[in-house]
Amino acid sequence: MVIQENLRDQEGNPVQYNFSALEQADLVAFLHTLTDESFLNDEKFSDPFR
Repeated sequence: MVIQENLRDQEGNPVQYNFSALEQADLVAFLHTLTDESFLNDEKFSDPFR
């Protein structure tokens, strides 16, 4: 298993990033841009053999 070093401290515990409320909101907004519900639910893309 690959463990990202910047996500763990020297003892192997997860790192707490302590984002501000604005940083948290920005991160959530960015993550929402990665999901396109209209594309995922569009019938013309549901069957690759049509």
